[in-house]
Amino acid sequence: MRSTPEQPPYQKIAAELRRSIRTGRYRPGDRLPSARELMEQHGIANGTAQNALNLLKQEGVAYSVHGRGSFVAQDLSRAEPPALPAEGHHPCSGELAALTAQVGALSAQVAELCALVTSLRAAERPRNGDLELSPRGAVEAPRLRYGGR
Repeated sequence: MRSTPEQPPYQKIAAELRRSIRTGRYRPGDRLPSARELMEQHGIANGTAQNALNLLKQEGVAYSVHGRGSFVAQDLSRAEPPALPAEGHHPCSGELAALTAQVGALSAQVAELCALVTSLRAAERPRNGDLELSPRGAVEAPRLRYGGR
């Protein structure tokens, strides 16, 4: 696929997919062509195909499901590229900071729980001479020798 100097190939492919969505070829919930299919159809590299699909996702036109592919979004009211946020500020930066703090707190709690489980397991280990339950549920006792046997 040849592109004009003013528009990179991935943008042309994204525009073509947008047109196909607007004309009804792809409707909300429909699966879009995979990167491999776009590569074959347009003779482009995998990165170019991925960039085209990622652009549609960033615009809110498409979403992806891991292992299944990219699909047309249910709400196409955002079918045009969103305005770029002011440099250095993203509308979700506050939420991202809050989530990062929550993940840090949860990581600390997980570490505490792991240490607690380890100490409980150590406390439950049988001591020499104690009866133990085998995996089959039977009681195992130490062997006793009588007389000269």
